[in-house]
Amino acid sequence: MEDIIFDPDAQSLMLKNACSRNGIIRKVAGICDSGDGTIVLSLELAAEGDKIPIGYRFAPLPDTSFEGVAAELQVRHAHGLTLTGTFRLDDKTIWGLYARYSQKA
Repeated sequence: MEDIIFDPDAQSLMLKNACSRNGIIRKVAGICDSGDGTIVLSLELAAEGDKIPIGYRFAPLPDTSFEGVAAELQVRHAHGLTLTGTFRLDDKTIWGLYARYSQKA
């Protein structure tokens, strides 16, 4: 998980690549924060007709109040990102994993 803190862009790209490895399309179906510094991503095979993300993005939630989270989700959604799940790093910072379904700026 330290890799996510150090370089979230590289880890986001690694997840995107893992979801399309060997020509088999997968998508993140869920995320589990184990509480011990480990996160588990559940990947599933994409079925015909599924909406497939074109990428993923790890990003911290800078304000974890209700209003802060709501505002962050609105901004990210306006930029084509949908929240897939959240997890806690370093016992205080909450991060989100977002899926990108469009090319919005």
